[in-house]
Amino acid sequence: KMVFLAPPSDHTTTLFKLLADLRVDGLITDSGDPSNTLSAILQGENAHTRRLAAVQEAVTMAANREVAPLHIPLGLVLDVAVAGAMPRVGTTTQAFALYHFLGRMGFHPAILDQGQPALKAVLDLYRQQTVTREDHIEVKGIRIVADRSSAFDAYISDYGTLSPEWVKPFCAADLSVLVGGVKPWELPELAMIHATVNQEGPRELVTLLSFAGSEDLEAVRQFVSPCAAVAYHPDIWMPGSDAVYREAVLPQLKRICGQQ
Repeated sequence: KMVFLAPPSDHTTTLFKLLADLRVDGLITDSGDPSNTLSAILQGENAHTRRLAAVQEAVTMAANREVAPLHIPLGLVLDVAVAGAMPRVGTTTQAFALYHFLGRMGFHPAILDQGQPALKAVLDLYRQQTVTREDHIEVKGIRIVADRSSAFDAYISDYGTLSPEWVKPFCAADLSVLVGGVKPWELPELAMIHATVNQEGPRELVTLLSFAGSEDLEAVRQFVSPCAAVAYHPDIWMPGSDAVYREAVLPQLKRICGQQ
């Protein structure tokens, strides 16, 4: 059984939220109250106490370094382009997942409707659950716009399967996210599209692999990097785990925001 110790702070709250999402229990904060059992233990002098204090400090440092909210420069408007190497690899699913992730990173995002068939199908299917707002529509709480406005500071464009005419705008985004599969008949298409995109020179490019295992990921990394395997998440309307996006997307966001 693992026990995570950390003092009360915004960083600790964020870190513990992530751990709780992963079904980790034993999350304890030290209130500083001398009557608190944990406080009393930490005020002792034995080796076990010092070890607990070291664990507490390490957890806090990890929270500050890895889980602290992204520092978004004033006036920054982020463009994220999502496209698939071929049909049915989860492109729209990843566009929605990135929408949730950007929201948790501190952005006020919207999905930008580029008229792609996949998003149109979603809008048609959930028409009765669509609410029209002043500058956007909301489908089950997800904000979707036809044009940019001052109301949002991040836009996710779902290009569907990447066709030749969309390569330039896809690569012109601040962050380009290519979604691919790892089945034998999908890999050649992924390699070809990835090479085409790289020739165009995207600002920041990451490849997300749907339905991939660890062995698949190691094989694909030989010719596509950076890349990450995304877990299956059937409910696009609700946030899933942040783990993959923190590993694969957060470094690019930090560079875009001038933090690296």
